Amino acid sequence: MDRIRCHYRLACLLLLFAAGRQVQAAPAAPDPLLAAIPGNALLVALVDLRPDSPSAKALQGMQTPEQAAVIRAGLHLALQQLATALLAPGAQLEQDVLPWLSRRAALCLAPAGPAVGGQVLLIETVGGTAAGAGFERLMQTAVQAGRLVPRDPIAGVPAWQSVRPPQGFVLAHHGSLLVAGAPEPAVTAVLTHLRAEPAPALAPVATALGHTPEGVFRLATVLPAPAQQGAAGPKGLTALALSARLEAEALVAEGTFFLAEEQRAALAALKPTFGESVAGIPDSAAAVLVAARPGPFFHTLGLPIAEAIGQRVLGDQVLQPLGAVLAMVFSDLLNQEVAFALLPSPDHTSWLITMTAARPDTLLPRVQQLVQAGQGHQGLTWTAAPVGDVPAWSVSWAWPGAGQGAAVAPPSTVHFAVADARLLLASDRPALEAGVATLGGQAKPVTAAEWYPKAEPPAEAAEWLACADARALARWVASFISQRARLSQPQVAQLAEALLVGVRTGTLQASPDANGIRAVLRVGIDPPKMASLGAAIPTAAGLALGVPALARARTAARSSVCTSNLKQLCLAAHMYAQDWNEQLPPAEGWVEKLQPYFKNAAILRCPVDPQPHLHSYALNKAVAQLPLVQIARPAETILFYETTLPNPSPCGCAGDLARHPGHHGRVVLGFCDGHVIQHVGDIPAHWWDPAAQ
Repeated sequence: MDRIRCHYRLACLLLLFAAGRQVQAAPAAPDPLLAAIPGNALLVALVDLRPDSPSAKALQGMQTPEQAAVIRAGLHLALQQLATALLAPGAQLEQDVLPWLSRRAALCLAPAGPAVGGQVLLIETVGGTAAGAGFERLMQTAVQAGRLVPRDPIAGVPAWQSVRPPQGFVLAHHGSLLVAGAPEPAVTAVLTHLRAEPAPALAPVATALGHTPEGVFRLATVLPAPAQQGAAGPKGLTALALSARLEAEALVAEGTFFLAEEQRAALAALKPTFGESVAGIPDSAAAVLVAARPGPFFHTLGLPIAEAIGQRVLGDQVLQPLGAVLAMVFSDLLNQEVAFALLPSPDHTSWLITMTAARPDTLLPRVQQLVQAGQGHQGLTWTAAPVGDVPAWSVSWAWPGAGQGAAVAPPSTVHFAVADARLLLASDRPALEAGVATLGGQAKPVTAAEWYPKAEPPAEAAEWLACADARALARWVASFISQRARLSQPQVAQLAEALLVGVRTGTLQASPDANGIRAVLRVGIDPPKMASLGAAIPTAAGLALGVPALARARTAARSSVCTSNLKQLCLAAHMYAQDWNEQLPPAEGWVEKLQPYFKNAAILRCPVDPQPHLHSYALNKAVAQLPLVQIARPAETILFYETTLPNPSPCGCAGDLARHPGHHGRVVLGFCDGHVIQHVGDIPAHWWDPAAQ
């Protein structure tokens, strides 16, 4: 487990490094990242953080300059800490790391086994003399620090290997790609694949990824052959791929379900229709799902959805005597459009389903036949209840298994009507009446609502359409949560506002294409409100998790502030040393000496320090005014620490170390290489001695 954790730490380090510098050269064609994916890869995730991408430009439009500056500063601090703590202590971020990195990286997972398997990270690099020199300096620094050792070339490519956990982690640089991973055969397979002449065809998972549009994040996975899939899985499904991107006023996720040729041809033969059933959904709905022809759709994929739902809801005892009649009714209705809607109200939420018959003349007689077949059947109660001139009924039944235990399941009731060649099903009488009124023209349909997509999906392209009014849906979700968390009405309102900050509408559309089924999720956003999302998250978290959890989160946040303070002090000390012959600041007046290198004096105070001192941090007097080159182990030598000293420029040693209760047993320490930790337990004596070997 420790080895796996170390693998992911190094993977995260390299992924974060990939966010460091603007792309300086256009990517080659074909895409070098996709071409490098090994043939046995089962999954690949690609991150694209290039600042000139459409998603990055859209994000910049949502941020204030102050927010963007804070994000950049935080990212650089994190990169510097990871670079010095995990890969190469003493590495210079601006000179050694950022010049050779672009902002794209792909993580590949392949099956581990006697042949080749493991995790391989592919990172785009930028060419040029400066970039090459920076990469060489980084490798030399890592070797000198004892983190990497040069090894024999792999497939003719220079390589390095980690000598600290995780052992076996290998780095190699070939062309425009940095290849890193474990075990070694996985890296060897990638490099052999890259150097093959002629270039091999794209791996199946890379082919799937290549069919998704570019975005901040893309992911693809291949699946076993259809014959090897279980009966519950979709028939003919071979791969999945998805991407996420940001637009000026929307967050878009787009995915493809890759199907075998037989299933693709069957889906393409379907002739969906829209607008027939959805015409019976009132504009009071908060969310709507429209399926063009769900029966043939699920049949093509080999999924017995209708049978599974009927057995779960009604149970075998009801299905057996009514199965033949139900089959006649629903085989007709499921071959046409079906619309499902949620209708929230202040005290509860109703649902309404409208279904259009393919053979209108036979719909009412078959429903009447169903009612007649159910009369007198044990466990069912049928009641005729017309809605004006529209034939309508209700049927109640006990849930399967009722009475078999101490608790008795309450009966369920469905209300249904036949109006204008459509069957309406509803959870309660008001919802049924609303549907009948909408079909009769007494109420506006949901298609007239502001949040419903105005452009009707093309008949030859759309199979499924789901859309929602984000505000109404957020209030419903908040009410659902509040009933279980026992929140007051003001808290429910706060939670609803927090949930819908910046979000306006949501639309999901699925349709067949040349590869299988293509689905596009579009969430409409309001950029000014989205920019204030950070202020709403604590409200939502506190209401959903409760006060104790919020208190723990606040404590963790304060510890993070203390960690950030020490990072900035360590960085200021390094900047001072660069200007003063590589010497650290003196013991006397070090605060005044470092003030030109940090703007905010608030970093000198820990937020959980209970003492009334002006400054919470002290300089280790053993390193005061010492040249950095004379510190034997900078990554294990304390530079700044929390102190009990009241001096304006505290400078001391272990005897005045402060352990604040607000840190829950941890003490925050900054080291001479710039990294900061929250340490638990006793502090080794050699951490205070710059000459310790």
